[in-house]
Amino acid sequence: MQVGALALTVPRGFYQETIPCPIRHCRLAGAQRVLVSNRPFTATSRPIYPANRVVLDLGYLSTAFLHTPPLPLDLDKLQLMPHGEGGDGTSWAGFVSGGGSDYQVHVFEGRKSPAADRATLLRVLSSIHRAR
Repeated sequence: MQVGALALTVPRGFYQETIPCPIRHCRLAGAQRVLVSNRPFTATSRPIYPANRVVLDLGYLSTAFLHTPPLPLDLDKLQLMPHGEGGDGTSWAGFVSGGGSDYQVHVFEGRKSPAADRATLLRVLSSIHRAR
């Protein structure tokens, strides 16, 4: 799955939701944002997630101007968010640059999410790379 100049791997059994650029003549071709989760997204899905869900959210911000950590990413390179941010679990957020653009990354691990799903989500986070 590609978001601007970055790409990531969506593993089998996980779901993705792509959000295209809302402007007709957008500089960014394709998805502006992608969400990856262990549960399917529905019309009622919202940014406050339940305890059994894990979510990675990668979104385009702007042309590069931030000093960001190098790829590959892991949770140590992201900032732990206040308890309850994003839902019933733990959240991390940070920025990454690639291909002359900056991106925001959010990771959410629900309090009751399966350990295997948490491990898979960390593999998705570390799979973020420059698209070829």
